[in-house]
Amino acid sequence: MHLDPLDVVRLAVGIGVLTFASYTDWRWRRAPNLLWWLAGGVGALLLLVGVLTGAVEPGRQWPLLVAALLFAAMAFGFYWLGLLAGGADAKALMALALLFPLPLHLGLFPLWPSPLPPAFGALGNALLAFLAVPLGLLVWNLLHRRVRFPHMTVALLKPVEEARRKHYWPMEYVQDGQVKTMLMPSRFEWEDEDWEALLAAGKREVWVTPKVPFMIPLLVGVAVLCFAGDLLGGAVLGLTPAP
Repeated sequence: MHLDPLDVVRLAVGIGVLTFASYTDWRWRRAPNLLWWLAGGVGALLLLVGVLTGAVEPGRQWPLLVAALLFAAMAFGFYWLGLLAGGADAKALMALALLFPLPLHLGLFPLWPSPLPPAFGALGNALLAFLAVPLGLLVWNLLHRRVRFPHMTVALLKPVEEARRKHYWPMEYVQDGQVKTMLMPSRFEWEDEDWEALLAAGKREVWVTPKVPFMIPLLVGVAVLCFAGDLLGGAVLGLTPAP
C-alpha cells in the first residue's frame, strides 16, 4: 500500500492541532485562532508541494478540490446561520478542508477509504462520536442507580454548588416557585439568581448536561478517519475494507 509522506504530515498536524484545541476548549471554552491559521496554512503548503511534485494532479482531481472548497463554504454557512454555535467549530472545519482536501494514503490505512474529500468523513465521524455521549450518560446513571427518564439519557445529577461552578447546562429551573424540567437543556449561561432559586426551592442536586465541546468529537472523527475511514459515508456508500 502507498504511504504518502505528505499525508503523514497532515495526520500529525491535524491530530496535534485538534488535541490542543480540545484541551483549551474543555478548560477555557475557547481555541486560539492561531491553530486554524496553522492547520490551514500547512494544508495549503502541502497542497502546493503536492502539485509541484506531481503527487496532486489538479486537472484530474479538480472535483475533489472543488468539493473541499464547498465544504469550507458550508462550514462558514452553518456558522452564519447559527447551526454551529461556536466560531471555533466553523474555523476548525474550514481548516480541515484545507488540510485534508484529497483522499489519504497512509499505507494500510484507512481501512475503509472513501472517494469523498476527507473533511466530509471527519465531520461524519465526529457526529457519530457525539452520539456516544447520551449512551455514556445512560450507562453511568444506570451504574450509579440514578434512574429518571428522560434525564438519565442526557444528564448527570450534580450538587447545585458544583454545577454552577463548572460547564453544565441545567435541565431543571424554577418558575413561579416550582421546579420544572426542560426537555432540551438550554445552552445559554445562567445567572446567579437562577441557581439561588434552585437552592431556595430546596434543590441540593440538579440534573445537568455536560457541555462537551464539539472539538473533542471532531478530534475523534479525524483520528478514526485516518485509521478506519469514513464510517458514516462508508455505511451510506456501502464501502468495503481495502484489499
